[in-house]
Amino acid sequence: MDLAVRSKAPQRAEASTRHNGTPALPRQARVPKPGEPLWSLRREHVTWSAELRFHGESCGWEAQILREGELVLGRRFPLRAQAVQFADEIKGEIASDRWPVANDFGDR
Repeated sequence: MDLAVRSKAPQRAEASTRHNGTPALPRQARVPKPGEPLWSLRREHVTWSAELRFHGESCGWEAQILREGELVLGRRFPLRAQAVQFADEIKGEIASDRWPVANDFGDR
């Protein structure tokens, strides 16, 4: 007795095609645009920086906090001034030792 499960879905062609029959080209990898740098500081051998990114009128501005170039925190705001204010507040916390720098982020 053959118990193999067989799919009733049609077999896909090896080359992907669009709905109009023309071959679909492979998508290129998306390269993110660099953000607008706001500030950068170094504390205990760690470089921290902040960038602003605009995501369009419906999504607003994003303040990104980076540690050694890697995203640690991102928050969106409707207004650019709010994003700048948030990034500046985080900068103050990093500079005043109220922000974890080393082992709290997985450094070993």
